[in-house]
Amino acid sequence: MKIFLILISLIVTTNLFAETNPPKVTTQQFQNWTYQCVEDKKRKTCEVSQNIRIQNSNINFSVVYNKFLNQDKEIKKSISIIAPLGVDLNTQLALRFDGKEQINLRWSTCEQIGCLVFITNNSKDEKTLEMYKKIYELLNKSNGLEIAVKALAGKQPIAIQSNLNGFGAAATIARTSRDQVTVMTVDNAGNGFQVNDSFVFDNTATNVDVTAEAKVRTISDAYNLDVITTQIYLTIETITLNISGASTALPFTIAVQAGNLVTNNAVFGDATKVAEVVAITDSELHLYDRSNEDGTLSAIANGDSLFLFDKNRVAVTGSTSCVIDDGTITNPTSDIAINATNYGSGLNSANRLNQFQSAMTSETQTFGKIATQNFRES
Repeated sequence: MKIFLILISLIVTTNLFAETNPPKVTTQQFQNWTYQCVEDKKRKTCEVSQNIRIQNSNINFSVVYNKFLNQDKEIKKSISIIAPLGVDLNTQLALRFDGKEQINLRWSTCEQIGCLVFITNNSKDEKTLEMYKKIYELLNKSNGLEIAVKALAGKQPIAIQSNLNGFGAAATIARTSRDQVTVMTVDNAGNGFQVNDSFVFDNTATNVDVTAEAKVRTISDAYNLDVITTQIYLTIETITLNISGASTALPFTIAVQAGNLVTNNAVFGDATKVAEVVAITDSELHLYDRSNEDGTLSAIANGDSLFLFDKNRVAVTGSTSCVIDDGTITNPTSDIAINATNYGSGLNSANRLNQFQSAMTSETQTFGKIATQNFRES
């Protein structure tokens, strides 16, 4: 019963403190799901929830996910489905995910706020743990959930639909408790690190339920180095050109990513021209033309139609074609033509080195030993 009271507390806490000591309430929306924390001087309680109302009625359902400490001070999680009072407790609540997999659950209790089905991993029973894990995984990977109950009055069951978009993101935040950060001092922690370098803990071979993430907070024995920040493909021959398409901001109708491929044919295998997207700003496209290294391909030219593919040569869904509308396609003078006849022989010459270096950009960055790290539960 204590666990049920913890679950209900978020619903009533605001009213309890309204007169004397209002708690701090923070809320964040993840599509159809709400992540809410209520904090007073003694404790902070957070949950992820979605309230669903049957249209043109006052019948409400709620789905709630939260985290709590059990009697052994272990972090555990629970999932609750709250239905209105008046359900037939001799029948079971049915959960149907994406109209396919159905799970039937017995009622746990009825309180003032409604009748509850409560599933938790705070158990030593294998079947209970398996059921919690299965429902949690289905909530994360499914798009829709139908909740069906049998009321005491009426022959037909009451069914309501829940949209699960956003549950995964909200549940991740609920698990991590962003404010719970531990600062740890580190001795003899190597060298060459930077502030905010991250570390990932791999617990796949263990049975732990909670892991952590860490970032470098401060460094010691700091020193500065000039670091080349240009990606290597920017130092070889690239072209900049203007294109005409669906709109100035989205010429291909959808957002283009660095690494996407463009060709002159809607079928990749039939294309005679292929280029890789280095960057795009509105209708200005920065490309690496693969004809530089592949003699079977022709060079991109003004008037060509361009079709968008991903790095695996699969047409990008939703994209439309564009046309190159640029009579003066720009070849940056600092770039190096990798198939130039003197590329290899002239690489050691001062002129070639200067050309190569001029295509690079660098910045001064600070490195050092790890002094302290931030650790956060995840």
